Amino acid sequence: MTNLSKEHIQDTIIHFADLIVKRNGKKEFISDEHNQVVINHLALFYEKVKERSKGIALYGDNGRGKTVLLQAQYLYIKNRYKVSLGYTTETQIIQIHKDDDWITWNNLLNKKVLYIDEIGSKPPKQNKYGETYPMIEFIEQRAEKKNRLTFCTMNLSLDSGDMSILNIYGGRMHSRMNRIFNKPLFLNGEDKS
Repeated sequence: MTNLSKEHIQDTIIHFADLIVKRNGKKEFISDEHNQVVINHLALFYEKVKERSKGIALYGDNGRGKTVLLQAQYLYIKNRYKVSLGYTTETQIIQIHKDDDWITWNNLLNKKVLYIDEIGSKPPKQNKYGETYPMIEFIEQRAEKKNRLTFCTMNLSLDSGDMSILNIYGGRMHSRMNRIFNKPLFLNGEDKS
């Protein structure tokens, strides 16, 4: 497989983002100075993807384009590489756990590349039996897997602060997320929704 230039990868991600936005009834994907920084990082990441051991976490406020860029990444990998690939959301992971669907749970855990949208969309809590929140359990198990890349979007930062993984989910989840993600990329700018 030949290596592609960073510019080609950027153009391809923007192309997929444009297709996603149009599919959702919007006019076009608008590349601006805020999302261009993230697209640039993604292109640099994919230029040397075989050397990577950690995925990317995109975070920022609602409506900034995190999900569109996550889906564009998914399409890029799906069309470029022949790998075991999965896409899910935190809500789906919670439902899989609630339904005791361990075949689907394990199938997602074992994907070579996994995209998880909207981590932090459901407040974590323990049930009356003291069982932990399914997303924490899933991330812990995913962190134990070797040679697996995980990408996600979230409205929470990995760092500190009121709206952080550390504050909302605790140190255990924070530690595991730092194990599977490179430095998170903040997507700023105006609400595009």
